[in-house]
Amino acid sequence: MNIRSRNLFSSLSHRGGDLVAAAADLFREGPMEELGLSTQCPCGSNLPLWRCHGRVTEELLRTGTNTDFPGPAHFKFEHGGFVYRIVRNSIFRRDKRERLHAFTVQWLYWKFGEKWFERQERLPEEDRHVVAKWMPLYWKWNNENYLSPLTGRDRKIVPPGFVNELLSLASDVYTLLIVDALPNAPLNRLRNYDLYQGARYEVAIGAALVRAGFQLKWKKPKRNGKVYEFDATHKVSKETIAVEAKSKHRKGAIHQTGETEGFDRVWKDFIVLYSEAVKTRPNDRPFAVFVDLNLSHDPTSVSPLEDWSKELLSRLANHDLFRDEESPEHTKLAITNSAWHYDGEAVANKGRYLLMRPMKSTMPIKVEHTYAAIVFALNSFGTILDD
Repeated sequence: MNIRSRNLFSSLSHRGGDLVAAAADLFREGPMEELGLSTQCPCGSNLPLWRCHGRVTEELLRTGTNTDFPGPAHFKFEHGGFVYRIVRNSIFRRDKRERLHAFTVQWLYWKFGEKWFERQERLPEEDRHVVAKWMPLYWKWNNENYLSPLTGRDRKIVPPGFVNELLSLASDVYTLLIVDALPNAPLNRLRNYDLYQGARYEVAIGAALVRAGFQLKWKKPKRNGKVYEFDATHKVSKETIAVEAKSKHRKGAIHQTGETEGFDRVWKDFIVLYSEAVKTRPNDRPFAVFVDLNLSHDPTSVSPLEDWSKELLSRLANHDLFRDEESPEHTKLAITNSAWHYDGEAVANKGRYLLMRPMKSTMPIKVEHTYAAIVFALNSFGTILDD
């Protein structure tokens, strides 16, 4: 069994403030303004928009992406005090001060819906969805660090844990939206208090794979039986893998009540999640399993290994399911831990992952580039889009 261990990537409070008013204060341009393709292009070319910057073709997209791991490209141009962002075949005029990460948060706000935030605002704070709690913390952080006249436009700062959670969610949702890979079903589950955490991890894995050049096809839920999350086909290798993602719910974290749990159940938790994941295994293609442990980070650790990964590695080496012989259950297994919400108001720590690949598999990955793209995806997990 090949095992990789890597880093994933290298006092605010809200007391009933008006979420909608906060949104209007930050996004001064108001609703998303999409320019008509027949209007004159604002870049000064005197050409119709459709003949100038509105002409976003596949050739342009290819030139703006990595040829080995061709993820989505991001295009913009500046003119007349505005920044014009090109999203697929549409152009949006935005305040020049607005960074890409703020643009993605705006998309997240629209996709969740203003009425959704208004309903959350009417709830007691302890009953609100975490996204509704994180949103005003992000706006305050962004105003202080990027919109203040005392800070320069090129400034970059590591966000606190709660803000990092929202930014990574916004970036992941935006990444899937710009390639039309976020159906209504997972988006609706993100809005749901009880279903959010599972949907969040599926979206995180999907976005990481899209950044590595995969195209997704989500599976429709079955009434009588389990089905994996989606098929992922790589643009270069042309190989398709089935993907299943599981995230551990823990007391004291993400809509769960009780005291925060420790590390004593890591192995048992992993086995439960893994056993559930492999029930969805197909018989006609490689099967990739992603499991997130949802544990607090160890800020004192200077190596890729933390207590949870050391324990798992010692047990995996001696477990029948994970020896070097042929694996009937998975083609690739990734165990991640990227729970920035534990960091709270402190600076967000780095997430980590373990990646396991059996020497033999019932349905092996046939093209090595597919495996390399999975590694690329894990190293881009939790990416926050910015410019």
